Amino acid sequence: MASRPPIRFSRSLRLGTSNVVRRSKMFSSTIWEEDHPSAPIMPDNCCGNNCINCVWNDYFAAQADYEEKMKEYQKRATLQGRKVDVIEDFEDPSAKAFAELERKLREKNNS
Repeated sequence: MASRPPIRFSRSLRLGTSNVVRRSKMFSSTIWEEDHPSAPIMPDNCCGNNCINCVWNDYFAAQADYEEKMKEYQKRATLQGRKVDVIEDFEDPSAKAFAELERKLREKNNS
């Protein structure tokens, strides 16, 4: 039976950080992948009863915040001469339609 080589862990793995993350803190003028805002995830736990505190309300607020952060990110990248690829999220059309319906119902109930 052949023996296996020992497993070696580097310090960066033990701490849960990588060299890229450490370097990005040293060179704050460079935009790194960790600075890229993450898009909110569409909720899948809505009961469909048009609740006052619907999960879609949180999603719409997070989506507006994401769009604002993304504009700031694109502006910083442009100033640094970097090209930013905008990736469109291809969401389920029925989920998008339901989200739009929830938004309209919320606006109707608030007016």
